[in-house]
Amino acid sequence: MTDISLLRVATIIPGEKADGSSVHLAQGTKVVLSDGSELAGVTGITLRAEAGGIWKAVIEVCPDRILTVTADAQTHVVEATDLSDESRRYALVTEGCSHVPSDGAFLLQKGEKVLLHDV
Repeated sequence: MTDISLLRVATIIPGEKADGSSVHLAQGTKVVLSDGSELAGVTGITLRAEAGGIWKAVIEVCPDRILTVTADAQTHVVEATDLSDESRRYALVTEGCSHVPSDGAFLLQKGEKVLLHDV
């Protein structure tokens, strides 16, 4: 089992007000976590409440570092051909099938098989 620390937002502290008569600017607002540390990289906070509900905060964060994740992968080389490649042509069997055009493709009936030409 992986040891994961769970942190919660403990409080949102508005920045200091410039003076008593001005509006309270958002700049300088701090988000304090349950372990007492400050959440860094906060770019925005939206508070929302619904009637009869609780306050909810959406906190936007721009991390200062992004962890690199290493993953193992298996690669397979597959052979691809052009649709007009000669190896993709099938034998056209018209013996006993006068209703089949000799220059086009047709749908197979259940149980019929297509044999590869020059393979």
